[in-house]
Amino acid sequence: MDTLPVKAAMGVGGAFDYISGEVIRAPYIIRAMGLNGYMFGWSTVAVKRQLALVHFVLLVVKEVFSRGKK
Repeated sequence: MDTLPVKAAMGVGGAFDYISGEVIRAPYIIRAMGLNGYMFGWSTVAVKRQLALVHFVLLVVKEVFSRGKK
Protein backbone atom coordinates (compact mmCIF):
# COMPACT_ATOMS: atom_id res chain seq x y z
CA MET A 1 0.00 0.00 0.00
CA ASP A 2 2.84 2.39 0.79
CA THR A 3 4.21 2.15 -2.75
CA LEU A 4 0.91 2.82 -4.55
CA PRO A 5 0.41 6.39 -5.77
CA VAL A 6 -3.18 6.53 -4.48
CA LYS A 7 -4.85 8.00 -1.42
CA ALA A 8 -7.48 5.27 -1.03
CA ALA A 9 -7.97 1.65 -2.14
CA MET A 10 -10.80 -0.85 -1.82
CA GLY A 11 -10.74 -4.64 -2.08
CA VAL A 12 -13.40 -6.04 -4.41
CA GLY A 13 -12.23 -9.64 -4.89
CA GLY A 14 -15.43 -11.17 -3.53
CA ALA A 15 -17.56 -8.99 -5.80
CA PHE A 16 -15.71 -10.31 -8.85
CA ASP A 17 -16.42 -13.89 -7.72
CA TYR A 18 -20.16 -13.17 -7.62
CA ILE A 19 -20.23 -11.28 -10.93
CA SER A 20 -18.27 -14.00 -12.76
CA GLY A 21 -20.56 -16.72 -11.41
CA GLU A 22 -17.66 -18.46 -9.65
CA VAL A 23 -19.57 -18.27 -6.34
CA ILE A 24 -23.32 -18.61 -6.04
CA ARG A 25 -25.08 -16.14 -3.81
CA ALA A 26 -26.81 -17.10 -0.62
CA PRO A 27 -30.63 -17.17 -0.63
CA TYR A 28 -32.34 -13.80 -0.26
CA ILE A 29 -33.44 -14.41 3.34
CA ILE A 30 -29.82 -15.03 4.40
CA ARG A 31 -28.62 -11.91 2.58
CA ALA A 32 -31.50 -9.86 4.03
CA MET A 33 -30.28 -10.75 7.52
CA GLY A 34 -26.86 -9.41 6.56
CA LEU A 35 -25.18 -12.80 6.66
CA ASN A 36 -22.66 -13.97 4.12
CA GLY A 37 -23.16 -17.16 2.14
CA TYR A 38 -19.63 -18.32 2.92
CA MET A 39 -20.64 -18.88 6.53
CA PHE A 40 -23.27 -21.40 5.49
CA GLY A 41 -21.19 -23.32 2.97
CA TRP A 42 -22.74 -21.90 -0.17
CA SER A 43 -19.29 -21.78 -1.72
CA THR A 44 -18.02 -25.27 -2.55
CA VAL A 45 -14.55 -23.82 -3.03
CA ALA A 46 -14.56 -22.49 0.54
CA VAL A 47 -15.85 -25.80 1.92
CA LYS A 48 -13.14 -27.77 0.09
CA ARG A 49 -10.49 -25.38 1.37
CA GLN A 50 -11.71 -25.75 4.96
CA LEU A 51 -11.81 -29.54 4.69
CA ALA A 52 -8.26 -29.55 3.35
CA LEU A 53 -7.18 -27.53 6.39
CA VAL A 54 -8.83 -30.02 8.78
CA HIS A 55 -7.16 -32.89 6.92
CA PHE A 56 -3.76 -31.18 7.21
CA VAL A 57 -4.17 -30.60 10.96
CA LEU A 58 -5.10 -34.26 11.47
CA LEU A 59 -2.00 -35.36 9.54
CA VAL A 60 0.20 -33.13 11.69
CA VAL A 61 -1.33 -34.48 14.91
CA LYS A 62 -0.90 -38.04 13.67
CA GLU A 63 2.77 -37.37 12.84
CA VAL A 64 3.44 -35.80 16.23
CA PHE A 65 1.94 -38.75 18.11
CA SER A 66 3.67 -41.35 15.93
CA ARG A 67 7.09 -39.78 16.68
CA GLY A 68 6.40 -40.04 20.40
CA LYS A 69 5.96 -43.84 20.19
CA LYS A 70 9.41 -44.49 18.71
